[in-house]
Amino acid sequence: DIARVAIGSGADAVALSIVLADDDGGLDRELRELRNELPRSIGVIVGGRGASDCTDTLREIGAVQLSDTRQLVTTLENM
Repeated sequence: DIARVAIGSGADAVALSIVLADDDGGLDRELRELRNELPRSIGVIVGGRGASDCTDTLREIGAVQLSDTRQLVTTLENM
């Protein structure tokens, strides 16, 4: 359980890489559930080739969407 581990470890953020988004809405549902399980103090950072397929959901949950791996370091430094 990603949220439980993130909370228990005192993480500032959870970073996910989406390789392939599904067509049945399962990924969108899981992203919303993850955001609901995490306190707002823990950010959600998402990258990967499939992230662009769920941009609306990422925006809805307040996730930071990365366009490349170089942004990851900058994003983490700003948290």
